[in-house]
Amino acid sequence: MRAKVFEVARHYFDIPVDNRVKYTISDAKVQLRAAPDASNDIIFSDLFDAYFMSPIQTQQKFVSEAFRVLNDNGWLVINFHHLPHTGSIFFVTLVEYFATVFVCPGGMGNQILFATKSNKINVEGAMAKITKMETELGTPFTPLFQRLEKLIP
Repeated sequence: MRAKVFEVARHYFDIPVDNRVKYTISDAKVQLRAAPDASNDIIFSDLFDAYFMSPIQTQQKFVSEAFRVLNDNGWLVINFHHLPHTGSIFFVTLVEYFATVFVCPGGMGNQILFATKSNKINVEGAMAKITKMETELGTPFTPLFQRLEKLIP
């Protein structure tokens, strides 16, 4: 909800500047509630305050609203300081909604969770797309892709 945080993220985390990408700085609960069904390709959730990760992104309502807002090939990407246990209510809810879940260790101990409605993920064919993205955006994605671990199914 703070524009300055986004400015810092753009500067330090190579957030792409591209007219195909829309960034929204607002309250996540309000934004998700207002978004039309199947209106997004991807939702990045990185909800932290000055001290902790926001509990909003581990709530059942957040997962169900994100699912509603994503299109059939959409992805929910959440940055966690500590990934919830796979037996937690969060993961039970996630599995109820999303067909495939990956996790990637991020920097500073964070875990990045990737969830999609689709169960038809072509991991082998993804390298060609990743190479193309690296060329177009000038950002290396291969090292991150190689760290992905499939959690579900």
